[in-house]
Amino acid sequence: MRLPAVCVLLSRTVSIDETLVGLDWKRCGRCSARPQFTHVDGRDTCSALLYSACTLVNMSLRKSGNSKVATSEFRASRNLDDLLMMDLRGPRRMLDQTIFSECLLKERVRCDRGGPRFCLLIFESTDSSDAEQQIVEIGAILSKHLRITDELGRLENGVVGAVLTDTSVEGAWTVANKVVEKLPSDRNPPRASVYCYPSESAVDDGSKGGQQYASTVRDTDADDEGDDEGGEITNGKDSGTAVPRHDSTSLQQFFAQPASSLQRARDILASVLGLMLLSPVLLLVGLAVKMTSKGPVLFRQQRTGLGGVPFTILKFRTMRLGAEEEKAALLSQSEQDGPAFKMTRDPRITSIGGFLRRSSLDELPQLWNVLRGDMTLVGPRPLPCQEIDSCTNWQRRRLDVTPGLTCTWQVSGRSMVSFSEWMRLDLDYIQRRSAKGDMSLIVRTIQVVFKGTGR
Repeated sequence: MRLPAVCVLLSRTVSIDETLVGLDWKRCGRCSARPQFTHVDGRDTCSALLYSACTLVNMSLRKSGNSKVATSEFRASRNLDDLLMMDLRGPRRMLDQTIFSECLLKERVRCDRGGPRFCLLIFESTDSSDAEQQIVEIGAILSKHLRITDELGRLENGVVGAVLTDTSVEGAWTVANKVVEKLPSDRNPPRASVYCYPSESAVDDGSKGGQQYASTVRDTDADDEGDDEGGEITNGKDSGTAVPRHDSTSLQQFFAQPASSLQRARDILASVLGLMLLSPVLLLVGLAVKMTSKGPVLFRQQRTGLGGVPFTILKFRTMRLGAEEEKAALLSQSEQDGPAFKMTRDPRITSIGGFLRRSSLDELPQLWNVLRGDMTLVGPRPLPCQEIDSCTNWQRRRLDVTPGLTCTWQVSGRSMVSFSEWMRLDLDYIQRRSAKGDMSLIVRTIQVVFKGTGR
């Protein structure tokens, strides 16, 4: 039987006895070419993960002074969760901030490519007198009880985090509850926060039929008060002590990369100068909009900004009143694939609206958004909230940075580019962005404006 590459590599190092943990081979139900382990209770899981875990079990038992007893106890349990939660490397070290951040990013990419969801559990010390000692104690507890697939590390001074793979929000709070139970009761409890990826609204909750690991702690004696819907985590030694905590939220905001001080100063200077120098143009365009159609001069719409936080974008109105209500009837005629809506000959556009769009003059009020900090000069264009909600996880990585007035998409064909390619252009910009690159995009955008090729 052909083994996955990782299994072949491990088998060359250690002689593996898969029957030791009560596992049998079978063909994967989704891909007949790839073998997969099946536990005796009929539950399937990743072959590479289980084969690796099986290898670690054997290595551990061979090093054990009483391997026969250990083998007997493990065979008696025959529990897949026990296998996946066993940390056979012993108490793990706490990763530093840089390495832990890299682990977090890798887990995000793995999830975007079809891997299981995960949660980031964060503990922040509330004991100002001895914050470091409390963080060390929390880290020591987590290091002994996290699963083999989880990671532990520092985020900043006084803050420790744990990446919990294939774990629901409820499961993460269960871990937090059990950690607090093991802390000394005479101290202020730490503040706990849970960030999930993807957000709970984007995935099926485990209670709706999907498999989940509600508890990721190897502590069968602990009680289950952490599962209460009340949401408060209480210290098991003193149930009257409530632990300060954040509401569970999306990990999207955690990945957000706010603009640097230099970039913010550039945006403020450019937006102030732009509003001052272009004030006659803004006035003339505003009068033209008002005189050619009924309705307000400015169009306001909710767009998704940095970290998924919505904001109100400003544009000169280029469509007639009630255009948003008419959009649903025109969706089938959209020339842009994906969730975005683009239509060259949109019947809702006013007599002057077409010119404003081709010249990009309708975007000038967004200099005010740049001044406010909602946007920046160069960055991925902000999408309407309902469109970003329809994006896949990897496409939502564009929310890691502040949206901008222009980006690669604006100078690369706009609606002639597919939605997926549009998103890839944005992600490529995020990875390669620099002051020199931003200046180049600004110059190219000005050229597009004068050519009148905007849409």
